[in-house]
Amino acid sequence: MISAFAIMAIAVSAGAAVDYSRLHSTQSHLAGALDSALIATAVELNANDMTDEEATAYLTNFLNANLKANGFDHTVSIDSLQVNWTAEEISVAVRVDLPMTLMRAAGWNEVPVTVSGSSIFGALETEVAMTFDVTGSMSGSKINALKAAALTGIDELLAVNTKSRDRLRISVIPYADAVNVGSLIQNEPNKSKKKLPDGCKTERPGKFQYTDDGPGSGPPFRDSRLGFCPKAVIQPLTSDPDLLKNSVKQLSASGYTAGHIGIQWAWFTISPNWAPYFPVSSTPGDYDKSLNKFAVIMTDGQFNTAFAGVPNSQNVRRQQTKSMNNALKLCENMKAKGIQVFTIGFALNNKSATQTMQACATPNTNNIQYYYSAASGSELVEVYKRIAQQIKVVRLAR
Repeated sequence: MISAFAIMAIAVSAGAAVDYSRLHSTQSHLAGALDSALIATAVELNANDMTDEEATAYLTNFLNANLKANGFDHTVSIDSLQVNWTAEEISVAVRVDLPMTLMRAAGWNEVPVTVSGSSIFGALETEVAMTFDVTGSMSGSKINALKAAALTGIDELLAVNTKSRDRLRISVIPYADAVNVGSLIQNEPNKSKKKLPDGCKTERPGKFQYTDDGPGSGPPFRDSRLGFCPKAVIQPLTSDPDLLKNSVKQLSASGYTAGHIGIQWAWFTISPNWAPYFPVSSTPGDYDKSLNKFAVIMTDGQFNTAFAGVPNSQNVRRQQTKSMNNALKLCENMKAKGIQVFTIGFALNNKSATQTMQACATPNTNNIQYYYSAASGSELVEVYKRIAQQIKVVRLAR
């Protein structure tokens, strides 16, 4: 009799271990699927007018389709779903009544597995700095492909805005040997009385080279060795689609690749420290959890041009290592401020350039990819569309 009880105890314990593992696995699968369903429903709520019933149906269908696609064959029940239109938040709790196996012997026929979560569906205020490589290697079909892709990305991003509220603004930063700030040059502090030949700027030298300290600390700089100024000028933050699209349509390809200068000015356009440099309507917001900041950096080749710290005896257009290292330092410092960095390699066949773009990007998460490559114009369109969709994906508030 003692042996019988011992055997029964061992069997119950073994059954408990097996069923506990099943419970844990079920909860993990359910939580992952719910995350995806919440994100999808939040994006849909942000884009369309939906009733609570429609939101419930959308989330339920998405959740079940996701689970079924991954081989999950248990029935999921929605215990509760609330849409808070004031706080712009959706909250949901789901349940699976998981049938037990060996634990049935102990009277446990099924055990409820519950998972809950919530998501903000009103997109947070967002700033996106879009940098474009307009160097000579981008001439011909490549610059036309870039324009088409950029316009698609802009349309996708601006779709979160409504007539009553602009949630998202974009800046445009074309770069080649330098960045052309155009009429913004009038806003520079301590501007020299000497008339400059154009609005082009190279990187800031000295201790402010890798920071976003305001222009009062280290004013924009134009190295005297600069021999080419891109025609396309910076467009500061705006939600005006016409301004943004006209800026993209003016892109033309020529010159060499000072990619780190493009990155530096992308940071400036969304840095609160540079607010005095830009028009009031283009003033960047503070670094804050309620404000998302992104930089989207693209190139089709290796960074090769730099000025700061380059001796006069050296060719500024043969500074691959310096330009790439400068870019990486700027990217790291941007990310340290909470700016999320997407990077794009367009027909990028250079290994070191690819590695630079990958290292510059924010590390991937379960839901978001930050480095992309595109081999053709059609792929580039899809990349910009995908990045725009990723930026619109809301962060789960668990």
